[in-house]
Amino acid sequence: MKQSLLTSLLTVALTFLGGAAARADLIWHDGFDYADGQIIVTSTNLWVKHSGGSGDSIVNGGKLEVFSSRADDVSRFLTNDANPGPAGPVVYASFTVNSTNLPVGAGNFFAHFKDNGTSNFRDRLYGIRGSAPNSWRLAMSAANGTTNVYPLDLATNVDYRIVIAYDTNAYGGSLWVDPVVETDQKIQTVDITTGLILTTIAFRQSSSGGQAGAILVDDLDVATAFTDLGLGSPKDVAVYYQPQAAIVVNEAGDTNLRSVK
Repeated sequence: MKQSLLTSLLTVALTFLGGAAARADLIWHDGFDYADGQIIVTSTNLWVKHSGGSGDSIVNGGKLEVFSSRADDVSRFLTNDANPGPAGPVVYASFTVNSTNLPVGAGNFFAHFKDNGTSNFRDRLYGIRGSAPNSWRLAMSAANGTTNVYPLDLATNVDYRIVIAYDTNAYGGSLWVDPVVETDQKIQTVDITTGLILTTIAFRQSSSGGQAGAILVDDLDVATAFTDLGLGSPKDVAVYYQPQAAIVVNEAGDTNLRSVK
């Protein structure tokens, strides 16, 4: 009897371990729990600077500051840092973004995948101005700057969990905002690209042209399957901005109205 029970338990354990081994699994998680300072220093070179020369890619309070007022761009290998290589054919990244300052002008991109160089980018993630007052939006380009905008106005000083993905076979990217499952609403890139071996994920700071604003990044996950990102339950519904006061127009009076999309 005891032998039979032991055999059954062993079978269950082996089955569980076999199933776990078959999962794609998270490649790595980065909570940016480094000491305050330059991330290339405090992360002990897990993150490296691939562009810029100001020493101003900063971790502060356990979050990566990606500010348009700064210059340095940093990146980390998508796969094992001791054996860097492509993570494809589809690579996913999930992280929280919190914009403390609105984008300026046409906005700009602040995150992307790339190869080992400094100019071949995929999934350029943009911060742009929203339609509602004091709001912002996210947009994405596969590579060349032709963006598709996610149709949701975002509030400042609020955490949003986003997912970006790039398919190295179909040459296209996808963007989700606060998703739970892969079938949740997303946008896909509309520009045409060519093949590229992706090896790193990067965050970009640039004050030239439009600006993405001041964005705090946290809890970055990299995986080769959406289900390995561990996104949790749906986000609670919240009202971030109160509706504008009603407009009163006297009989036979005039007013100007405009439609905001």
